[in-house]
Amino acid sequence: MTMIMAMLGEVIPILKKILAAIRKDRTLLCREMYPKTAGIDNDRITVENLADLAGNHLFDDLPDLFGITKLEGHMARAYFQTGAMQGNYGYVAELHREFPEVMEEEREEYLVWVNSSRAKKGLPSIMVE
Repeated sequence: MTMIMAMLGEVIPILKKILAAIRKDRTLLCREMYPKTAGIDNDRITVENLADLAGNHLFDDLPDLFGITKLEGHMARAYFQTGAMQGNYGYVAELHREFPEVMEEEREEYLVWVNSSRAKKGLPSIMVE
């Protein structure tokens, strides 16, 4: 199996399509639509919810719902997976910086968890507004 590595610059156009689809139809975030999704506050556009959708393969299993191709879905999932595997979760700050007009406030518990993981790697805390 080939691992797809995706960096922010490569996934910005893909994430724009995904976010446009979600803004048009917020039910795409709804956990009732996807029984295997375990996110909290699923009606909000947050990095936590996007990472949850990606982690549950919704972008690559159901790409048509998000206006993307299967390959683009794999790239979006890889973007989140890479940050999680490295333990830096840099995508949290990146997405809030890149899409400030779309991203909503993250849950405090999520940021505490992310920053705890970053601290174990000797990385500074992520602060998002």
